[in-house]
Amino acid sequence: MKIKLDLYKTDKIFYNNFVSCPKSIKHELIFLWEEIGDLYEKLQIKKEPEL
Repeated sequence: MKIKLDLYKTDKIFYNNFVSCPKSIKHELIFLWEEIGDLYEKLQIKKEPEL
């Protein structure tokens, strides 16, 4: 079953580049993406109003 991704042109270019890059670079990009997600989550927690 294929999943259709609704991607913008820049997303498609990034995705194609990501798929074709070496495995070591993929691992680094995934690690960085996870780190960004963690930092974003911490930022959202700090922005929540205190009760």
